[in-house]
Amino acid sequence: MGLVIVGIDPGSQITGVGAIRAQSGRAIHLEHGVLAAPARLGFEARLAHMHEGLRQALSRLNPDV
Repeated sequence: MGLVIVGIDPGSQITGVGAIRAQSGRAIHLEHGVLAAPARLGFEARLAHMHEGLRQALSRLNPDV
């Protein structure tokens, strides 16, 4: 099935997330995207928004790394 690897580019307003599967010496794109917290939210609320988005992505992708 291959090794699922997730990369995260952290930020307090916009966080990038990408995932690949390493299989048979190849990198296969699984998904990529951004989590964007509304600017009107305070810092703590933006972090909570990012946390929930990352939690969902990691749950869906079930990464090995």
